[in-house]
Amino acid sequence: MARYNPIISIVIPVFHEEKTIIELLRQITDKVKNSYEVFIIYDQTNDPTVSVVKKYLISSKSKNILLAKNSTGNGRGVTNAIKTGFFKARGKAVVAVMADLSDDLSDIDKMYKKISQGYDIICGSRYMKGGKKIGGPMLKTFLSKTAGLTLHYLFKLPTHDATNAFKMYRKTLLEKIQIESTGGFEYSLEITLKAFKKGYKIGEIPTVWYDRPAGKSNFKLLRWLPKYLKAYSIVLPLSRFGYWRTQASKNISIPEHMIFMSFALITSSLIYSFILMIFNFKFKIPATSAINWLTEYNYPKQQDYYFLYTFLMFNFIVSLIFWSIWTLLKLKKR
Repeated sequence: MARYNPIISIVIPVFHEEKTIIELLRQITDKVKNSYEVFIIYDQTNDPTVSVVKKYLISSKSKNILLAKNSTGNGRGVTNAIKTGFFKARGKAVVAVMADLSDDLSDIDKMYKKISQGYDIICGSRYMKGGKKIGGPMLKTFLSKTAGLTLHYLFKLPTHDATNAFKMYRKTLLEKIQIESTGGFEYSLEITLKAFKKGYKIGEIPTVWYDRPAGKSNFKLLRWLPKYLKAYSIVLPLSRFGYWRTQASKNISIPEHMIFMSFALITSSLIYSFILMIFNFKFKIPATSAINWLTEYNYPKQQDYYFLYTFLMFNFIVSLIFWSIWTLLKLKKR
């Protein structure tokens, strides 16, 4: 039998997505017109998603939908699942799609059109003109939007939404860039920044992101956030921010830095406290419940730990933003 050579490979990491996976496969069939193959990557054979997909394959007689066990590293986690799918992909272009129905699959053909025009990565952008994000935790939205827009305007990255995992990659690019990420969805940010550093052509199209209609999110915001921050080090030397940092060390004294950072930390702490006070007094929501809602977490036995963690991470990010603005203003005056 002749080998099937699809134009697009669609990689779907799954973990207990039995409630949404069939609808996702139906949407792919309806909305993707180019030839494609689908790799559904699972960690464990007892994942109920596997049995649901097997039944669907028997009834639909689909030949281009393939189940594959996560075989990278320890065989667990979204990054290893994505790496497994990227390795197995046979298409000219590879796109990662989430099984929670959050991505607009009608954009896949639009992405491939841009790839065929010479682009190496096409990012689905929620934050460019025409893009939109519907639902999801406030804190996650704030952080992703802040990261996307700062990378675009400060680092000149040619996308407004670098953190969105809904991206299409040229297969030959994936063969040349080593993915070092071991945590979660930060792998897509890593690939994009490394490609940018190496001079590959990156583009974007507007997309609409929807919060999952069923099931529980597998996005571990607090655990993966430091890994996202680490990815920034890839582009710092290439950016104006790197230049500003160098100039700041030469023209602004250490005592000035210490005084302002102390002010920034106090201010960010007050902002954090004010947000929780609003939840408590206006909406009658306790502080720990507010944190659960903001971060999409629910760990009653570890409330103190996550309270402290969100407090520290919020202070770090807000203080860094304040410091960047202050440094720019100081340097412009000098």
